[in-house]
Amino acid sequence: MKKLKLAVLLSVVSFGLRAETVDTIAIEKYRHDFLNGNHKIVDFVMNLYEKYDIVILGERDHRDTTQYSFIKDIVADCRFIDNVGYVYTEVGCNTATKSANGLIKSKFNSEEEFRLAAIKHLRVEDWWPLWEKWNRYKLLRDLSVINDSLSAERKLTIGLTDVNYPWNDIGSPADFKCLYEEAQWNRDYIMSQNFSYMYFHQRPRNGKRKALLITNAPHAINNPLTKNEGWFIKQGFGDRVAIVLMNWDKWWQDEYELWDDGRVDAAFYMTGNKPVALKMDECAIGDLMMEGLHFKDVADAVVFDVPVDRFVCKCGLDGLITTDFEEEILRRDRIVGEAIYPDRKPSSIEGLYQEYNRERCFSPYSDTVLHQFRRFIEDR
Repeated sequence: MKKLKLAVLLSVVSFGLRAETVDTIAIEKYRHDFLNGNHKIVDFVMNLYEKYDIVILGERDHRDTTQYSFIKDIVADCRFIDNVGYVYTEVGCNTATKSANGLIKSKFNSEEEFRLAAIKHLRVEDWWPLWEKWNRYKLLRDLSVINDSLSAERKLTIGLTDVNYPWNDIGSPADFKCLYEEAQWNRDYIMSQNFSYMYFHQRPRNGKRKALLITNAPHAINNPLTKNEGWFIKQGFGDRVAIVLMNWDKWWQDEYELWDDGRVDAAFYMTGNKPVALKMDECAIGDLMMEGLHFKDVADAVVFDVPVDRFVCKCGLDGLITTDFEEEILRRDRIVGEAIYPDRKPSSIEGLYQEYNRERCFSPYSDTVLHQFRRFIEDR
């Protein structure tokens, strides 16, 4: 009996050691890549423009604000201003592009003056009732501030690529349902075509056309199976396009799960969370799987700007709804509800004020999700 107990104990210990060894080897591969990657992440993106004309940046959670500090650093760089100059975004109906450029290229005497002008624009920008993600306001404000110091010919230009359905064309639930169904099936193609048209018509800088396209990672990737926006753009522009993903999670799954069950983020933590950019075909992350394909098959690079436990989501913008806009937001909310959520109780104006005006910050992850990487570093 004692021999049997000893054998069982040794088996359990051996299994534990094997598991720990597998984890250690995997984490060490990622850690090695992080230590030897490019720690000047803005320079990494700028250097891509020496080889590519179009850089697609696959942003993480639409609500995430932290990534927009990195984006600001890119568009504020003099190399971007002088050699690229054009920023395209997934967010915003293509028909609102003129309004967006009127906003970011105008002169404002105060923050409050800009805020009021931005709210006026944001009310017509999106085909959802309102886009209340705070990073949208931040991006527009950052572009405006950068442009304040630039001459007319050097000012940054923005292009909005989303479907062309402004709210003054949506008069009924049937109108919105038609739009929604089209967007469900063709939105990536439509966005790629809107981008391509504007790109072909943009004014070259230093004799070349260059562009930055910011779109959510599920749209950015080059996946021939799902035919994402990135795939369509790659079909049209080929090797002139680079796709860069931001560090995130397994967004293609229903449940929150970190890359390689948290081992990637544990390795990033072990290197001091130092920002880093990696080429997918030169790092272990590139061999991870995403919907049956390797990361390196669907993207060219990945940027880690901040660790997952420092992601900050922010929603709401004070003043987005005011008394003179109450009737319109109620109309939009009713139309969307009847078109898509017929069993939903109509929103009250008080509830809409809470949803759109109340500014709040939060982490996208529970402690359970974050434990996926913390378990590897708790004893270190």
